[in-house]
Amino acid sequence: MNYRITCDRAQLLQAELSAEEEAGYQVIRRTTDRPFIELPELSMAPRQPPLSLDTWQKHLDREGRVTVIHKLQKEIFSGGVEPELRPTVWKYLLGYLKWDFTSDENTKRADEKREKYHIIKTFWKTMSPKQVRYCRFYRERVSIIEKDTFRTDRQTNYFRDDADGNLARLYDILVTYTFYNLDFGYFQGMNDLLAIIMTVVETEEDAFWCFVGLMERLEDHLSEGRFGMKDQFSQLFKLVEILMPRFAAYLRSKEATYMNFCFKWLLILFKREFSYDDIKVLWEALWSDVVPKNFHLLIAASIFYGEMDKIMKTCEDVNQLLQYINCLSGKINVKTTLSRAAGFYQQLLEVNDQLPDDVRVTLGFIPPPPAENASCFADDSTLFFSASYGSGGNTLDASAAATSGEETRFLLDRQNSPCLEVGQDAGDVDLENQQSSSRSDINAMVMHDPFAPGASQPITFLPTPKRTHPNRGTH
Repeated sequence: MNYRITCDRAQLLQAELSAEEEAGYQVIRRTTDRPFIELPELSMAPRQPPLSLDTWQKHLDREGRVTVIHKLQKEIFSGGVEPELRPTVWKYLLGYLKWDFTSDENTKRADEKREKYHIIKTFWKTMSPKQVRYCRFYRERVSIIEKDTFRTDRQTNYFRDDADGNLARLYDILVTYTFYNLDFGYFQGMNDLLAIIMTVVETEEDAFWCFVGLMERLEDHLSEGRFGMKDQFSQLFKLVEILMPRFAAYLRSKEATYMNFCFKWLLILFKREFSYDDIKVLWEALWSDVVPKNFHLLIAASIFYGEMDKIMKTCEDVNQLLQYINCLSGKINVKTTLSRAAGFYQQLLEVNDQLPDDVRVTLGFIPPPPAENASCFADDSTLFFSASYGSGGNTLDASAAATSGEETRFLLDRQNSPCLEVGQDAGDVDLENQQSSSRSDINAMVMHDPFAPGASQPITFLPTPKRTHPNRGTH
């Protein structure tokens, strides 16, 4: 279905002043210098059949190189990949195998990487008790990984028990990764990402290197700097302002423009919102490289578009909005979501020259401007999360500031949020209001996840080792 969005100043101000008065929400006006843009009609991009084995083989030359790569990537973006072909194609999408390598060259590459995996794994597996005692970061990370491993998707057949050793392999891969990438470390949620990969790429060594490829795609997305979570929230709201001005006005009226209720969506790429089968299709679209790496923000906008009328009608405050978002898991149509997100992209591409530069950078239409005296992360990069629960005003606030002297990584609470009915008093949920604490050995900050009412496990901020960036010094 086509519709037309006219995003001019008069219409948006009128929407802020009078639209949805029957919903009973108070409009909070603000001034902004952001230009208003008339968008072309939205056309839902049609989904195509998934990539088949026959089509895949037609893209291989006699020596096994993939030919006409961009055409193949477009087919993956538009339809995904047939399940029996995924173990092969995912290795290419995640950079484990190279598109332009021959079969023999990729076989050699895979053998070398498998050997390297076992070298790294053997290193930590053979650590003596004394070495473990002297390696604080190892003890801290292993403790978290152990807890996360044994609560990873236990409702699924693949991880229901460890009879097939799947949980043990997941644990080994996560610990090995912390030694492979000491700088990045580990955050809670990496187990969710790896779990999906393991159900497709079943051998431990291959799953590890596909996981490495995924984390390389996400490292900027998860850093505390320019492309960190704080900026992701900001970028998403700017897209909502352009694509859905009425919904943006609603969010401003609820003081919800920070978009932190999308935390889990963006951190683990919607993994908990879709079934295993559907999330694989969504990730294949993201990995196809047909659209920019921030396409996941248009996916989030697409979900909002499908739900915004219900949200504006039923959610009277941020707390109810959060409850509504938590209850969407398993109820979102992945094909419609991707089709609409692709349509949004085409809309914005057509008015590229009218978009603000920060939005153009987000969408990959122009490169980011060079930063003077760039550091590994911004000194003022602060993650702030706040949520208010219940009519009693029980509020949980937390913030973590990254400074040039110590870098922090946030860990996502693994425990799923309870799904409350809209209108239910979330103050009835048992909240353990544990205050932030510090430990002299790691100077860690612990806080509750404001996005998981009733969560008993905290979000933890752990320092990662200082790193050196070429020509920038040690941070």
